[in-house]
Amino acid sequence: MKKILVVDDERAMRDLFEIFFTNNCGYQVILAENGQRGLDIFMQEVPDLIITDINMPVMDGRDMVMSIRASLFNAPVIFMSGISENFKGLEEIEGAFFMEKPLSLKKMAKKIEELLLKN
Repeated sequence: MKKILVVDDERAMRDLFEIFFTNNCGYQVILAENGQRGLDIFMQEVPDLIITDINMPVMDGRDMVMSIRASLFNAPVIFMSGISENFKGLEEIEGAFFMEKPLSLKKMAKKIEELLLKN
């Protein structure tokens, strides 16, 4: 079973992703409320894919992913944000993709499937 780490400071978003991707796609979904917690969980669980918000307290999504990449893990990443300008400067992160909120869960599921097939 493929593992997906979802990192978002909004509980409703985390819950939505967990319910949708567990029930409709059969993924194991691991949740974190900020980048620091996401980084800690990543190092323990080593998920197959990361979905992360960009702006969060404690540690943002960019810093979390940069720390993961520094550890030489290359799991694909989907950054999400309600503000497209937040994606600037993230293009250099290998294996990163961007989705603007509000999200289509069906489109995200298709992208996840595509990314997981590559890895």
